[in-house]
Amino acid sequence: PPAIPVNYSGSTGQSNPDIAIAGAAYPAILDVAINTSAGLTKTGWGTAVLNQIGDFSGPISVTQGRLKLGPAATLTVPSISLAVSTQFEVAGGSLTVTGHANMVSGTGVGYIVSAGSASFQRIIPTNSRNNLVKVTGGSLTATELNFPRSADGANSYGFGLVIQGGDSAITTV
Repeated sequence: PPAIPVNYSGSTGQSNPDIAIAGAAYPAILDVAINTSAGLTKTGWGTAVLNQIGDFSGPISVTQGRLKLGPAATLTVPSISLAVSTQFEVAGGSLTVTGHANMVSGTGVGYIVSAGSASFQRIIPTNSRNNLVKVTGGSLTATELNFPRSADGANSYGFGLVIQGGDSAITTV
């Protein structure tokens, strides 16, 4: 699939999650139609914002950094895969994932809905630690959110399912 590299180097000594957080303040806004039949891979620790979607089919893979769906974009994909310390955010557009939305556990990994709408079939983390599904605005619907049990001793409100606004409807958690 085509790759969109968006790099942000951060400061000496920063970890990849810290670089991704700092790089979010300087996004690369892609205001061109994305046409592909092979999906898309996002690389580099910066943030890319997709503001237009053309003739798009195939899966999305975020291997580094963050990928956002902007306000005017509508995207339907068969699957999304997030690597350690990556995020996919719906920031005003409309996302439909007809298959699995996977994420590999690690600091900062997750799906975020801050505006717009996101519809998932199944959200599946690789294990119970440090996974995030967060809604701060807009709407999220999912048929299944499959968080494994955690052996953590203390409650954590920075990970897991975090609803701070918007509308959410999940059939099975």
